[in-house]
Amino acid sequence: MRLSKPRIDATAQQVIYLEADDDFATIRHRLSVAQAGKVILVVPPNCRGLKNRVHLRLLERLMDDSPIRVALVTRDRTLGTSAREVGFPTFPSVERAQRSRWPPRRPRPKRLLPEKGRRAPTRPTSLQDPRGKVAMQRGEAVLFFGLLGSVFLLLLAGFWLFVPSATVTLKPLTYPLEETLTVRADPNLEEIDLMNLILPATIKEVEITGREQIACTAKKDVPDGYAQGEVIFINKRSEATTVISGTVVSTSAGTSVGFHTSEDVSLPPVAGGRARVMVEALEPGPSGNVPAWTINRVEGTIALQVNVINDSPTQGGTMKQVSYVTNESKEQVKDMLMRRLKQEGYNTLVSRLEGAYLPPESVELIVLTETYDKFVEEVADSLTLDMRVWARGIAIAEEDGRRLALAALESSMSEGFQLLSKEIGFSPGGVAEAGGEQVPFQITVRGQTMMRIDEGEIKEHLTGKSIADAVAYLGRRLELAEEPSVEVLPGWWPRLPLIPFRISLVVMPQER
Repeated sequence: MRLSKPRIDATAQQVIYLEADDDFATIRHRLSVAQAGKVILVVPPNCRGLKNRVHLRLLERLMDDSPIRVALVTRDRTLGTSAREVGFPTFPSVERAQRSRWPPRRPRPKRLLPEKGRRAPTRPTSLQDPRGKVAMQRGEAVLFFGLLGSVFLLLLAGFWLFVPSATVTLKPLTYPLEETLTVRADPNLEEIDLMNLILPATIKEVEITGREQIACTAKKDVPDGYAQGEVIFINKRSEATTVISGTVVSTSAGTSVGFHTSEDVSLPPVAGGRARVMVEALEPGPSGNVPAWTINRVEGTIALQVNVINDSPTQGGTMKQVSYVTNESKEQVKDMLMRRLKQEGYNTLVSRLEGAYLPPESVELIVLTETYDKFVEEVADSLTLDMRVWARGIAIAEEDGRRLALAALESSMSEGFQLLSKEIGFSPGGVAEAGGEQVPFQITVRGQTMMRIDEGEIKEHLTGKSIADAVAYLGRRLELAEEPSVEVLPGWWPRLPLIPFRISLVVMPQER
């Protein structure tokens, strides 16, 4: 397509600000409605329609026959360098472009049209005698040689048309192309939704069991040793009295601390008779360490017969640090086991797939049972958890993913280009915003593109050309990585065949 302007003010300037998502078709349309002789294109970073040398070449051809001059305002050094090499002036700002003198337009060689076949000279169909007389013998000779010449000319024409052949080898430039798409897998969908990037999916499930154990790291102090001491029993009556082992005595002030006797003891049969006996605290820990003269109460009916007192403090009640189970311990062991079971579930599901892809983010666990071997606050060195879960994931057919990815890749190509090698890679995509049963993930597709080559048109333009002219034409017409190779058979024949089907076109894209 060429721009054609019925009314262009050659001295006027017009500034067109491009958007980052403007494609080449949008840029072409905006130029087609421009009214000034000088148009300043302000190109943002990573503009979709002007981001590489291919787009600049297309823009160059677009402006080839237009009276409009185009300059670029960009801070992208690579784009600016490529633009200047193609022939477009570049400036760092709009003001600079408006004030500066633009370099003259670079002359572009005119495209050569295929040579038209020359009309063969006609020969007279008869020879006239200068005197108006026709000799019969000479006429017959002329007729014979005329027929012979016609046959020769026909053979020569057939040789000219059908014997020569040519092989033209082209190595066009290729350009990498990559697109990353966020797509969704939906088990309720039956067909690919190319418009909304949704793929049909199937639900895969498997039951997994597992056990995890962790060491309890939380520490606390607990009572350890039992306090011991000696008490004195005092007889209240004049009869012999026996205080049996296990008799409980205690303090009476503040929090009562109890002790029990460790053996039987007999008191003399006189009022005020005394006997000593060892006692031990009922509870472990330092609470059993009481001062002297504080154990003064006897428990039970024996209290009617005797009094008790300690004339020395009790000792030996101690504390120790132990590990114990906390809520954090339970959460930690559950998190570890859930992550391991999720990975095991994913591996099991994937091992059962054929020709399908299951995004790891789609795997979820439904807990069926969870059993801890200890309670919270229980003293323990370790905590063990047994779980039974249901692992569930969503799988898509790899072929469906390829179809969607390639469709997106082809739609992102610039006009006039075709897709070559295709390589699809899947990568995780995060499911933070997943809704319902749809699982979002990413598909990255990479490929190589090159300028589309119309073999029929190329062959038509090559017919009858010399090798040098053919090479020059191909260099102007196509984006090539190296000079084309033209081989004509027989080797001494000076030009390419006149018939297109006698020309073979071999396209070998540039390797990257």
